[in-house]
Amino acid sequence: GFDNRQLLPPYKPVFRGEDRLFGNMLDFVFPTSVTLDYPWAAPHLPVPKRGWRNSDLSFTPVDAFPEFFYSQVLEYKSSCRSSSPAARLSVLAGWFRDLAASSPDMLSNMHRDARLRDDSELLQHLQGLLSEHDSAPVDWQNYLRNGIRQLNVDIDRVSREDFIVRGLPVNLGSEELIEFWKQFWAGFASALEAWPEIHQAAAELLSASE
Repeated sequence: GFDNRQLLPPYKPVFRGEDRLFGNMLDFVFPTSVTLDYPWAAPHLPVPKRGWRNSDLSFTPVDAFPEFFYSQVLEYKSSCRSSSPAARLSVLAGWFRDLAASSPDMLSNMHRDARLRDDSELLQHLQGLLSEHDSAPVDWQNYLRNGIRQLNVDIDRVSREDFIVRGLPVNLGSEELIEFWKQFWAGFASALEAWPEIHQAAAELLSASE
């Protein structure tokens, strides 16, 4: 659970990566004050027992527009000079509003750039593993070569002019998908702007009921 006596950002379901988005926004609003210290841990054991699947051999990234914006929340963090959580939340709202106002072409390019960067970093990592461990088992080397081949194919595909943007919701075409997220970001920006008042009203209601 969350200690909502503090002005925590709202938790917003976004199909995939909700925890990551919340954590990044929390880091943005409290850039020097977030610590977690659990004196216990609950192991998460897979049931049933996991085994190799065909999908485990795939290095091709899933189509996940607009996953790029999760990390950009933190990239923008250093641009905010205020130390007040409420002020930082307002700045974050402005960032989401600006993202919503971006052109479809710009958002598509941001998605492609992030995809190419991730592909290139993983490709470099696999190539390094393969070159540094030439005495490794053949199956493992072939596993790496398969990953290198897939990533090269994906880099070529994403670099093409006819690259089609896909993501969540999966039933939307490129233009509809981008417009869906533009509306989402605009609405979320409004929610962030109103959040301090919502937070205060909730605290007053709770206090009145006690």
